[in-house]
Amino acid sequence: STFGERASAVQADATALDFPDDSLDTVCTWLMLHHTIRWPKVLAEAKRVIRPGGSIVGYDLTNTKPARLIHKV
Repeated sequence: STFGERASAVQADATALDFPDDSLDTVCTWLMLHHTIRWPKVLAEAKRVIRPGGSIVGYDLTNTKPARLIHKV
């Protein structure tokens, strides 16, 4: 990676992140919010751990017929 030791990926409980407040530059979520019953808590946790000026980057399924079919499969 071009980011070397400045970047890492971790698997975590998105409703209880084990990071101090204002400690991360970026939080990424990929195809998981639609599985999360407590998604407002997930987003609140992401906001809590982001430094001022940081970013929350997310990607999830859109509410379209093909996406709903894929989700059912």
